[in-house]
Amino acid sequence: MKMANPNPLTENDEAVLSEMIANGPKKFVLLFDASRDTCDPAAFHQKCDNKGPTLTIINNSKGCTYGGYTSISWLSGTGFNMYDGNAFLFQLNVQNESRPCKLPIKTPESAIFQIAENGPTFGSGPDLQSFKGVVAVSEDNLFPLNTTMIPGSYDFLGHTVESITSGVFDAYNIQVYSVRDKPAPDMLPEPWRPLNEWNEELLQKMKKEIEDYSPLQEIGLNDDVMPHVNILLLGPIGAGKSSFFNTIDSIFRGRMAMKARVGSLQNSLTKRFRIFPVLSTRSRRCLRFRICDCRGLEDDQGIDPRDIEAILDGHVPDGYLFNPSNPISKDTCPKYVKDPGLECRIHCVVFVVDSNNVSTDAVDTGMDIMTEKVKEKVTKLQEIMNQKEIPQLILMNKIDGFCQASGKNLRDIFYSPKVKSGVKKVAETLGLPEYTVLPMKNINSEQGPGIDTNIGILALYNLRQILHAADDYLSYFLPELLADKIEYTFNSKEASKKDNC
Repeated sequence: MKMANPNPLTENDEAVLSEMIANGPKKFVLLFDASRDTCDPAAFHQKCDNKGPTLTIINNSKGCTYGGYTSISWLSGTGFNMYDGNAFLFQLNVQNESRPCKLPIKTPESAIFQIAENGPTFGSGPDLQSFKGVVAVSEDNLFPLNTTMIPGSYDFLGHTVESITSGVFDAYNIQVYSVRDKPAPDMLPEPWRPLNEWNEELLQKMKKEIEDYSPLQEIGLNDDVMPHVNILLLGPIGAGKSSFFNTIDSIFRGRMAMKARVGSLQNSLTKRFRIFPVLSTRSRRCLRFRICDCRGLEDDQGIDPRDIEAILDGHVPDGYLFNPSNPISKDTCPKYVKDPGLECRIHCVVFVVDSNNVSTDAVDTGMDIMTEKVKEKVTKLQEIMNQKEIPQLILMNKIDGFCQASGKNLRDIFYSPKVKSGVKKVAETLGLPEYTVLPMKNINSEQGPGIDTNIGILALYNLRQILHAADDYLSYFLPELLADKIEYTFNSKEASKKDNC
């Protein structure tokens, strides 16, 4: 079998295709090569399904190079169309002469056709069905592709099948590439955390995963055993605790949400203990996690550490007004929860820090992240949390101010050596492993009414890590959970339990 060049794309081809795809330079990684993997739909799907954005390229025997791009994953389907407003067909060369042209999508509802028996198939015509069934290589080292090209879903802009292919479907090769954003020159060549795909498909996949989440579902715990997990946000004033909740809430509402108060005052805007549920976009039910917010940590006033310990143990009711001079007790709070169950406790603590205060200077002490007095309070709180075996993570907020390059293109965040160095500094300051530090950029009103896809992906990636940590905590109490069999539903018992949680 003739072995084709493993990367037939020239630098000029990559530049042209990157411009067609838009949003910056792209990196093309070979997934499927018919001359290497056989021209077999099974081989194509094995190599290319669930890989995110891909580029299909056909090099035919007349020196014509053409193909298609889709921003969504290929699947071994039973024969159905899928929507992709970013898809397009293209030609690069005609009879070995460079003639690049992008053929845009007209009806995105039928952008690609998912069927296990075919190679990459675009459009309802089909506009480009690369091959169907197994195609054996000929004696001339060509693949006599049974290609079908019938314009329908794509605008051929006056081009014909004859002009694109020179009337020949025999091909030297057909290849499929994964398409990724190419890191900027000052970025690392590979990401230091595994998050390569940044697209609407991934955002929707992560949203569904979190909407379907229930505590300890990975070990098969029944839905009625544990109603939710509670996540407590702690941090200095202005670090962005409330903004993180608003970002998560906005993602599931599909619009800018401002349920939690935010601002830039010298004293904490949050005066009460608040328990914020998040509603599912699909079912409008409460999701199985709650984000808890409380007064910020301050040098002199702020929240009393005894109040925080009471929150950790589940004694503090929603809406409790903090009194810095008089911590909560059963005598000072009529709704004090005297005998909280596991569902009332905090299952994961997230320290929120402002990354604009992070210095990556090798001799820096880390006191820039928070004042010395606040750091002392955090250290004492960590001792309490460690005794209770409550997992702790760190939200490294406002990352766009710390690393402007990553802020402009969040897809570069895990390629950034500066962000990686900042993560290390924050981890060292709070005495936690680097993997517990989660860089974050929140939604703000300047970004318009829509939800930025990249911010959504980063927020849900971080939330997923937090939920995993909460599950790890709950796993310690599995015998207790299975013994108690907590009876709970969101609709019928929320009212009766609200005074107890």
